[in-house]
Amino acid sequence: MPPTAMPVSFITYTTQSAPLPQFPSNLAKAHFATSSRLLACLVTEGLLDAYIILHDSATDLQSDGHVTSCVVMDPTKVINKSKAPRDPSRSWSWDSAIAVFRVSHFPIMQNDGQKPQKYQGMKIALLDPADMIPPIYEVEQANGQQDRPVPKFSIGPARLCVADTLNLWRRVSSIIRVEPEVAQQIGMELLSSVEHQEYAYCHRKSMLTLSSPSIEWEQSVVEGHATHPMHKSRHAVHPIPTLQPTTQLANINLRCIALPRNQLLMRGPFEALLSPLTNSVLSSCRPLIPPHYVILPIHPLQLPNIILHFSSKAIILPSTVFIPARALTSLRTVVLKDQCLLPAHSLKLSLGVKISSALRTITPYSTFFGPGLSRDVIPRLTVIREVLWIEKEIASCVVDCEDSDVAKHCSCVVRETFESENEDSLSSQHGERIIICAALIEKCSNYDDTSVVEKVWGLDTHEKRIAFLERHVIASPTPFHYHSIITFNSTLNRLAFFLNSYVILILRAFLPPCLNNGFAFEVHGQNVLARFDRVTGQLRGFVVRDFGGVKFHQETLKQSCGVRADVLPGSAMVAEEIAEVGPDTYFRLMTPFNCETNI
Repeated sequence: MPPTAMPVSFITYTTQSAPLPQFPSNLAKAHFATSSRLLACLVTEGLLDAYIILHDSATDLQSDGHVTSCVVMDPTKVINKSKAPRDPSRSWSWDSAIAVFRVSHFPIMQNDGQKPQKYQGMKIALLDPADMIPPIYEVEQANGQQDRPVPKFSIGPARLCVADTLNLWRRVSSIIRVEPEVAQQIGMELLSSVEHQEYAYCHRKSMLTLSSPSIEWEQSVVEGHATHPMHKSRHAVHPIPTLQPTTQLANINLRCIALPRNQLLMRGPFEALLSPLTNSVLSSCRPLIPPHYVILPIHPLQLPNIILHFSSKAIILPSTVFIPARALTSLRTVVLKDQCLLPAHSLKLSLGVKISSALRTITPYSTFFGPGLSRDVIPRLTVIREVLWIEKEIASCVVDCEDSDVAKHCSCVVRETFESENEDSLSSQHGERIIICAALIEKCSNYDDTSVVEKVWGLDTHEKRIAFLERHVIASPTPFHYHSIITFNSTLNRLAFFLNSYVILILRAFLPPCLNNGFAFEVHGQNVLARFDRVTGQLRGFVVRDFGGVKFHQETLKQSCGVRADVLPGSAMVAEEIAEVGPDTYFRLMTPFNCETNI
């Protein structure tokens, strides 16, 4: 039987009942960073319910104008709406509450269009973790058992304590009936996020500038994915040992192995591109390597997987043979410190670690696909070249093995990199600084919510921010027909307001291949880089990289480009219907923009 509805005692925060430190500890901030993403994900996916609560600004804890709270509920205990009173705030009671927190903006409501004063008790449809204000309080019944010595205060019949991510997940996973083994696995990844996030807060680097090298921007990302609960997870999978937050991931020494040429599947000029690297390695260990063997660089953390799966095939070169490298934001893609060994290219390497819940190995599907796409399709796409630069995947190598789950542990992709600081690099030739977009939306310090882009570009007033948006429009000789947006998807009509702002650059960069070729890049803050004039700071365009998550429709590609993409059977990149490409683009392009832009 559902619980009897109780009149809701709306939350009142007071300095006497709920004191908060002015500067919460880095561990507390890390718990909030992960817990906020976790709750937002569960609410938006419909696994938990959340409702709006309005309270009096006069009694608000910090009197900062944030007078809206959200309460997250156990959906199994919320009263059936069809039998509930008309007042939506009476469709649930505090004994079904899980957590409560303040928000800086009204979330998207299920019955949106109502006046704000009508939001009281209304159900939330989409919750953005960026709008959540710390701390998150876990709701416990006043007569419940308490095993954690944390401060509490009462609201109605319930008590609140500052939420711990793992305790919150244990409670939630039981409510939504997650299998115990799966719940434990997710819990370990959440814990990894918290631990690595705390370390990142404690070791935050100095603020960068427009003159800072691109690689420093790559390594400046502190909080990681803006909405993923495993935003900072570095969860090692057996046989790789547990990664401590102190494990060096940014600056590494690549190890080298050698495998018989006839046991490798190579695409593109792999050996030719790596010949400077190979010659450097051979100079110190030529007697160890037979002539018919190929040298492969390996991420040092991946060595246990090489030993486990390929010890009978591979010659593992001694630890004295290594190649210093610097990791990009993804951690598995690196640039060599000695760029003479691999000029204007980066290496994407297999890494048996779960980052943002995905094992970061490289499947044979990806190693096969990238070089062919770069050679045959990318040059034929409808792309405004002065707005969008595409880093092609020139060559690849993977072990020839029937079991793709084994082969994916020993693979490598050679990719163009335009952000090199060399004088002959594309960015240097154009006088541009290339900056990963994920870094621009980071907060500028642990205790300042100002974004990096606001700080670096001096956008300290509303007027400056508007001017920044409006001036980033580049005239182009290539026509772009805005009516195509409307025929593409009627929901994009809302974009009309933005067509005089810098957002048009994003549209001009990524909509043409989607509209004309049925091809969607995987557009998110890690794969997309912004190109700025090194002197004026003017945004000139974008760079896109990584083809592992593209989506395309073969028939449309054939009709518009005259070629089909060369893929292995069963590839998830192929859209069976053209209708799959449009929503994919909308989700990747517009949702991150709406969630992450704070100017």
